[in-house]
Amino acid sequence: MELTADQARILARSYFDLAQKLGEYRFDKFDALTPAKRKKIEEFERALLDSSTAFTAMAMSISLADLEPVLTRIGEVTTTMKDNINELQKVDRVLKIAGSAVQLAGAILTGNPEAIFKAAGESASLFA
Repeated sequence: MELTADQARILARSYFDLAQKLGEYRFDKFDALTPAKRKKIEEFERALLDSSTAFTAMAMSISLADLEPVLTRIGEVTTTMKDNINELQKVDRVLKIAGSAVQLAGAILTGNPEAIFKAAGESASLFA
C-alpha cells in the first residue's frame, strides 16, 4: 500500500506524539521504574522518534515527487537570478532577488507544493 503525503505526515505526527508521551511517562515514573525498564522505555521512545522521522521524510519525498514540473521551473528561475545579479546596479534589486531566492528555498524545504509554486512564481515575476 502506498501512502499519500498527507497520510505519511499524519503517521509522522502520531508517532512523534506517542514518543513524546512515552518520554513523559518515563520521567513521571522515573523513581518507580528499574534502570532496565527505564532503558527499555527510552529505546522504544527512540524507535518511535526514528519512525516519525522516516514518515516525515517519506511525506516530503512524496510531495517533491509531485513537483517534477515545478522543479524544472525552479531551476530556470534560480539560473536567471544568478545570471542577473552581476548585471544589476541597484542594491535594492539585488536584495529583492536574494530575498526571493531565500523565500523559494524556504518553500522548497517545507515540501508544500502550493508554497513552492507561489514562491517560484513570485521569483519569476522579478524578471518579467
